Amino acid sequence: MRNFVHLTEEQIAPYIKDDPVRPHLSAEFRTSDRNKAFALVEGTEVLAIVCCALTFGVPTEEKDLTSKEGHEMVVSPYTVWSYKKGAGRQIIECLLRFVQQEHQEISRSYWPRIVTLSPKTEMAELFHIRNGAIMLSSNENSNNFEYIL
Repeated sequence: MRNFVHLTEEQIAPYIKDDPVRPHLSAEFRTSDRNKAFALVEGTEVLAIVCCALTFGVPTEEKDLTSKEGHEMVVSPYTVWSYKKGAGRQIIECLLRFVQQEHQEISRSYWPRIVTLSPKTEMAELFHIRNGAIMLSSNENSNNFEYIL
């Protein structure tokens, strides 16, 4: 059985070297303040990882992941990678369900948006489009894809 689990700083640290997008971000960054790291696991095997930041506005560059300015709450997946075919898609599906469950007690109009901070690559674009996201914006050094809850 596959499970979606929250990772601590110590748990994410050994996997950072495999991050294809942002391997320079520390384990501390990925798990501090408004940031979270999650894994899709089967038994003790990690199948995929997604790291997210809670931002106040749509991030268009990495420094925006720590910004406290803006008016709307956005869950921003800024990196995702998998070790098994299909696990990347599944971890995104799990993240969307998790956000819905976390906010089910409040009015849907107050739910956060889910908007990625993605590299400008064909692989990232195809991944998000195939998983149901829409291209929100193309920026100088990134693309934003939005998943509608």
